[in-house]
Amino acid sequence: MGQDNRQKEGATAIFPLGQLLGFEQKERQLNKDRMEEEIKDT
Repeated sequence: MGQDNRQKEGATAIFPLGQLLGFEQKERQLNKDRMEEEIKDT
């Protein structure tokens, strides 16, 4: 029983980290697109 709980905790600890990394990559891509848009405008 205790082992099962530990495994669940590990999974939930890893999961948000993956979400954060994915979010950061999306943000970076958005910023890159925005920069390219600004360059095109000038």
